[in-house]
Amino acid sequence: IAYGQTGSGKTYTLSGPVQSNASEDTCEDAGIVPCAIAHLFETIDDYHSQNPEETIEVVGSALEIYNEELRDLANPSTPSRAIMIREVAKGHCEVQGLVERRVRSAGALMEFFDGCAVGRT
Repeated sequence: IAYGQTGSGKTYTLSGPVQSNASEDTCEDAGIVPCAIAHLFETIDDYHSQNPEETIEVVGSALEIYNEELRDLANPSTPSRAIMIREVAKGHCEVQGLVERRVRSAGALMEFFDGCAVGRT
């Protein structure tokens, strides 16, 4: 979550410079999201190499909250009223009504988020 004044660097902090991708080689210069994605898939690969019988599924979704309106950035035509933020267990919230995309690599997840970023307000 990033909150702040227009022009304060929220997008740059999260995404990094243009053309940043999810590779551990670029984490020094990349934003928080590409580095987190690279680390996630590196951890999954390490785990899977020791536990080949295990299956791990990664699912991405993108939510924008702007002027108290909820927007599904993967499907901007979804009406705000169809998206719900609910507390499903003590201290655990879930967003219902968003498009979810299953991905198998860091590059695929970054590509998904890059596509979602086009629809940002």
